[in-house]
Amino acid sequence: AVTLDPSEPHARLFLSRALRAAGALEEALVENMAIAEPRPPDADSDRCAMFLESGDGASAEAACLEALIRDPELASAHTNLGVVRSRRGRVREAEESYRRALELDPALVDTRYNLAALYERQGRHREGLELLRTLVSPPAPGADAAIFLLAARLALTAGDLDEARYCLRQGLAREPASAETAELEIMIRSAEGKRTGSR
Repeated sequence: AVTLDPSEPHARLFLSRALRAAGALEEALVENMAIAEPRPPDADSDRCAMFLESGDGASAEAACLEALIRDPELASAHTNLGVVRSRRGRVREAEESYRRALELDPALVDTRYNLAALYERQGRHREGLELLRTLVSPPAPGADAAIFLLAARLALTAGDLDEARYCLRQGLAREPASAETAELEIMIRSAEGKRTGSR
């Protein structure tokens, strides 16, 4: 068995992450908050994510801002801050946070998804679709069904029926049929019927 020195910040961060992965969120937060100085910057970003999971938006935002004070280029903290701000209805600030995270690390799959979903809610379908294209064609590692289904909705609304059909098929390959996939299938067929009928 390995013994961790709780006075060592990285050991405590490891323990906090292990507890979180095991579903012990409260214990993980306690361990995270007990991390001694100098705190690794990603400890604050982790704390932000845990507060998000617990539904404490104010504490999540404070933890993200602390992380960014320690390391302004910590992409995960910018992403988490975007989530906090989006949930609190501060859409412009959320977009800025997501964009900054992607400037720092363009490969962040969750950040691309979050920003594309934000664009969908704003009716900016082509921008959202463009953001996801690097994940869906060809399929990127880490691209799950939710990403493909969002891309299918965005493509459908943007009028790109071929891409909508492709993304739906990719989504179905990653997740069994659901009410959402059935609805998308109907919407795509309806749009194809309208396109055929208008010729």
